Amino acid sequence: MSSISKSAPSSVVGLDIGTDTIKVAEAKLAKDGIRITGLGVLPTPPGVVDNSVIVDPQALGVAIKQILRDNGIKSKKVVSSISGQSSVVVRIIEVPRMTPNELAETMKWEVERHVPFSPTDIQMDFAPVEKPNIPPDAPNMEVLLAVAQRDAVDAHVKTLQKAGLDPIAIDVQPLAVSRPLIDMANGSLPYVVGVINIGATTTSVEVFEGGQLAFPGPPLPIAGINFTRAISDALGVPMEEAERLKKEFAEVDLSVLQTGPADTGFDMGGQDDYGYTPAPDADSYDSFVPQAQDVQQDDFSPFELGTQDAPQTQPVDQTFDISGEDVFDLGGGAEQASDFKPVFDLDEPEVPTPAPDAGGFDFDISDEQPAAQPVDMEAQSDQVFVPEASDSYSYPPVPAPVPADDIRTQVINAIAPVLIELATEIRRSLDYYSTRYQMRPEQIFLCGGTARMYNLDQFLTNELGIPVQVANPMANLMVQCPKYTPDHLQEISPLFPVSIGLAIREMLE
Repeated sequence: MSSISKSAPSSVVGLDIGTDTIKVAEAKLAKDGIRITGLGVLPTPPGVVDNSVIVDPQALGVAIKQILRDNGIKSKKVVSSISGQSSVVVRIIEVPRMTPNELAETMKWEVERHVPFSPTDIQMDFAPVEKPNIPPDAPNMEVLLAVAQRDAVDAHVKTLQKAGLDPIAIDVQPLAVSRPLIDMANGSLPYVVGVINIGATTTSVEVFEGGQLAFPGPPLPIAGINFTRAISDALGVPMEEAERLKKEFAEVDLSVLQTGPADTGFDMGGQDDYGYTPAPDADSYDSFVPQAQDVQQDDFSPFELGTQDAPQTQPVDQTFDISGEDVFDLGGGAEQASDFKPVFDLDEPEVPTPAPDAGGFDFDISDEQPAAQPVDMEAQSDQVFVPEASDSYSYPPVPAPVPADDIRTQVINAIAPVLIELATEIRRSLDYYSTRYQMRPEQIFLCGGTARMYNLDQFLTNELGIPVQVANPMANLMVQCPKYTPDHLQEISPLFPVSIGLAIREMLE
């Protein structure tokens, strides 16, 4: 059961910065629990985010100011998340059972085996994963590891400061998304629950056991942009127009796309289907290392899981340090070696208020929430593209308008192959989890803008053999957003699991 923190701030902004859109949520503590008092979505300005990495903090800070102002959000304390496989790695690894001090020392070297970044230019945190079905005397233990590039964290913190916000923590998306969907359900969900988050450029698949992150699957390369590109190619229209057509007409034709669940195994030899290559001594998913990408690094570290910085012989100076706390906080709680300072804090300790000139972030992965009442959202429809009429003297001649029904059929046919590929990749991730842990999710939540596609939840239910439902992160929270009608809230709710999870992070014990 989730409970309210007695020392929590009275109001917090949760900020989810994506490649395609910026999502913001404001949460406030009330006598009867947590209330969501502000929500907003704004397209991410072109060129400010590249592959989930912030490249223009100044311009992005201006955009964040705008979305806060437009939605009447005045809170300054903010919890944000950092993502992107080129700058962040979140993984569950298995090590021999050991004491907190021994674990802190061991993780200095384990990080070198599991991430493709230079160990001198990262921020990291870790926390033991305590599952109720694992006996306390088991020979091995699982550890949640989060590692981020310093330069990515640096750019993130600078962006928040440019927006006039007071950062109190930087979280990872898998932990944030579980709070409103799983923690706030207060034990009413099955023991094993999956979350599929379809973003603009990648899709994430996570599995939670008893509310704890058990499987942060590798990012899948099939996402919203693939649907847009398929429509663009099939109809011969620009990507901007294809995006509008997708929002207006895309849906799943279940009468055509009906293949049903299929057993899909993972080939552990060589490189797997996700671009992970086993390390020379690796024999499990834990040792898979994502293909490294060229990313500049600097002395910036925002994650704090309650552990320590990356392994190194000399202590690493952190450019951003909030009142002596690390940026990432995974809520771990293990004692740290005296010379090892954690970046992520998995224990979710109370985060001190940053000094006026401080620039550090606290990366925290914690979960819990009080129950409340559901609310809905209505999607905004884009106009179908119809060539403008012209007189008989125009040259070249303007094609006649295409009937909406014909456009709909073309869009549905164009996205069909992408839907099949997406279902296949998701099934492979879940099959891997099932093979490793001998369990399977009993329920799956579907998040992201693409989750609103008509019949997508039913299609994935048929393909995976597991009930899939569109996520409503406000189902167990009270919402007071006069700007939106209940229907509109219901429609856009799949966009907000991460931002709401970030906003309520400090308010949950």
